[in-house]
Amino acid sequence: LKRAHSSSTACAVSSPATAEQAKGVVLIDTALPYQNASGAGTGMVLTASGEVLTSYHVVKGASTIKVTDAETGNTYQATVVGSDQTDDVALLQLQGASGLTSIKIDNDQASVGDKVTAVGNAGGTGTLSAAKGTVSSLQASITTAAEGPVPSETLTGMIETTADVVSGDSGGPLYD
Repeated sequence: LKRAHSSSTACAVSSPATAEQAKGVVLIDTALPYQNASGAGTGMVLTASGEVLTSYHVVKGASTIKVTDAETGNTYQATVVGSDQTDDVALLQLQGASGLTSIKIDNDQASVGDKVTAVGNAGGTGTLSAAKGTVSSLQASITTAAEGPVPSETLTGMIETTADVVSGDSGGPLYD
């Protein structure tokens, strides 16, 4: 469920996510332990009890993680219970969560040219947006920029899309 940032030929415009697109999606806000730094991202609810999948770089080094269910508006504190920096994934556990709607995950193969919609907390605004595009590559590679104590890293085998994916969308779903 990794997704590369949009290509330079992106021409899509984002719009507010629909209620259907928000099901099983959470907004993530982090506080970092230096210079009053903060971050934002997106996650996908895997279980009703609050297991959430996101990108590792969204939560790396965070001193606190606040997660808001986009469907209900309920907010939870979260802890990282598993992570893999190499594949840029992290598993969070929301404290006191129950009865959450989980994301619908399909298992069909993506193909270049497929129409897709990226949903996320674009720009860290605290609301979900949806950006339409197409799959432009199934083997994209990107190198992230170093941010504070977080070093840069290279990710390979990524799905690249022309959807207007921006900072804050990391960890969110790419719907077909």
